[in-house]
Amino acid sequence: MAVIACVLWPSGRVVDQSDCSIENTYFLTIARLACEQETFDNMEKAIVAYSEKFNIQFDRFKIIKEYPLSGKYPMMTHVYTGVEEDLIIAAKGAPEGMLNQSGLSKSEIDNAHLILNQFAEKGYRVIAVATVENYLLDALPECQADFKLKLLGFIAFSDPIKETIPETLKSFRAAGIDVKMITGDHPHTAINIAKMAGFPSPITVMTGEQLNGLDKHELVRMVRNTTVFARAMPDTKLKIIEALKLAGEVVAMTGDGVNDGPALKAAHIGIAMGHRGSEVARQASSLVLLNNDLQGMVEAIATGRKIYSNLKKAIRYIISIHIPILAIVIIPLLLSWKYATLFSPVHIIFLELIMGPTCSLVFENEPVEPGIMNRTPRKFSVTFFNWRELSFSLLQGMIIAMAILAITYYYIYLGAEEKFVRTITFCSLVFSNVFLTISGRSTELKFWQIKSYRNKLVRRVILITLSFLFTAIFWSPVRSVFLFSTISPGVLATCVVVAALAVFWREILKTSS
Repeated sequence: MAVIACVLWPSGRVVDQSDCSIENTYFLTIARLACEQETFDNMEKAIVAYSEKFNIQFDRFKIIKEYPLSGKYPMMTHVYTGVEEDLIIAAKGAPEGMLNQSGLSKSEIDNAHLILNQFAEKGYRVIAVATVENYLLDALPECQADFKLKLLGFIAFSDPIKETIPETLKSFRAAGIDVKMITGDHPHTAINIAKMAGFPSPITVMTGEQLNGLDKHELVRMVRNTTVFARAMPDTKLKIIEALKLAGEVVAMTGDGVNDGPALKAAHIGIAMGHRGSEVARQASSLVLLNNDLQGMVEAIATGRKIYSNLKKAIRYIISIHIPILAIVIIPLLLSWKYATLFSPVHIIFLELIMGPTCSLVFENEPVEPGIMNRTPRKFSVTFFNWRELSFSLLQGMIIAMAILAITYYYIYLGAEEKFVRTITFCSLVFSNVFLTISGRSTELKFWQIKSYRNKLVRRVILITLSFLFTAIFWSPVRSVFLFSTISPGVLATCVVVAALAVFWREILKTSS
């Protein structure tokens, strides 16, 4: 942020830092004295940097009273004693309030607004600077609103948006995230900044004063339909956050000032600017952007969606693969099949050993799916698993169970020995697990399209699983532990086909073409 120009009142003369006249020097002296002794606000830092070029000696002034930033139109006032123990009162703040407090005529106020609008329409931020004359120390009022101000002029600031902002806001909109701008600036300034930031037209704007006159239901409606909020005070920001929450929205807010603290605390996710933010804002927030770049929020949202999506994939997999395991153990017992106890603890342990890494390594480390940032955000009231998702996982598990039980019963019917039936049942279940791992990586992409985004752990886990399976079938010492028999390549191929049909039917239901 930088000072663009100073406008002296009542002449309306625009001056810059090359003007060292007494009038301009006095104006900058009052503007600097109206700032905090140790500045953290960017606007005050710009004033300090600008005034330093005039070599004004500020150490000869001693502050004796401070009126903090407050009021319907925010302003702040500092009271000093000068070299001759005279009283110097310096004030700065929103021009609207200071104009009303200056006792100017209507025509003078109209002329002042013409100046303000010229700067605001260019996207500049403008504050007013004023002093107070003929006051004694023991006559100072309790409230700065009781001062009759002498307007000295205005300061216009340029605060260009970062080059990444339009692209960042575009990413938010593509992700279904509605973005609103809340600022203490003049409405015209706010609209121009919104245009530069890439807010879509039409840009609707409301002031804090307009919002304060609405009842609860009307407030919720207007807040949802408004893009830009100008001349917003801390209580206005808090009202906007609470109204959005009341409308059922998940609300994240960014801010850096002390006055942003209440709203940051009230938001579901408060995000403070770490590089230039106040300590109050950081303490009230859930997250801190260390580099002040909103692009980091896009990356955080993508990461959050990835974690959420991957967790659902893992749970869907767990549900689907455990149903056939339970069915293979329980159904033969209930129906009194010839071989009622095909699996022993060693088989279940082996299956759990391959299913655990699939969940913890494969699905949890899946990369961000293509198009994940183009999905509509879920509502705050939506449960983690809806009935459709749960029923689909149950159906998937039951189809796998029925397919494996069918091939098991088929070989029992043919009179195959128990070890052979156990082997083909176990093989079919392991192959189903492998195919379920491949298919379950995406709910939208077909399994042959998933190769476009890589997860090296998928191949490794599958290779280890198949290596263990073939070792258990074809290496005699391990085969005897599992009570398996050798099977021909043709029978093994049959197990593969049955498992593939039991799993890959779901591919026709995926939405991606």
